[in-house]
Amino acid sequence: MEFAIRTLAMPLFQETDELLIKRVARGDSNALAALHDRHAHVILAYLARITGDEPVAQDLLQETFLAARHGARAFRGRSKVRTWLFGIAHNKAGHWLRRRRPESLDEDDPIVDSGPAVSELADAAWTRERVTAALAQLPQNQRAVLELTFYHGLSCAEVAEVLDCPVGTVKSRAYFARRRLARLLADLDGDE
Repeated sequence: MEFAIRTLAMPLFQETDELLIKRVARGDSNALAALHDRHAHVILAYLARITGDEPVAQDLLQETFLAARHGARAFRGRSKVRTWLFGIAHNKAGHWLRRRRPESLDEDDPIVDSGPAVSELADAAWTRERVTAALAQLPQNQRAVLELTFYHGLSCAEVAEVLDCPVGTVKSRAYFARRRLARLLADLDGDE
């Protein structure tokens, strides 16, 4: 009889994020694992770009999903689960950046990870290096807006929720970030 019930249940990978988070709230570790499998790769990429440190990003990813497990009962569905997870990750990264000792910061330390392995095409690698160098010079709040919007495809409303600020602030940060990024790229072109 138990076997018949299991075959009728929807596999976790087919359930919506909202159903999974409800199951997480009831203590279902398999549902948490399904959410992790579904969203960990994009959240890890975001954390790695923000921190510039892959091992730290891995730790923050684990902290993010632990916080999601503990906070699942508080999730009210006013946002997408993915947006909620990005918000937790953003807060974890911000906390890590604030508590990072100033003496450990070195001007040569990368703030933004270059992303995937270096392209086989020299032009693509050169462009990526220029963009990465320019992004690293943006203030963290502007860099976060660009990361969430362009790398992860979040809408302005979703970015506002992740960053816990008004949509107008997100639009303003995006505007100034794009302008500054264009100037920085132009300056990099002038240096060569």
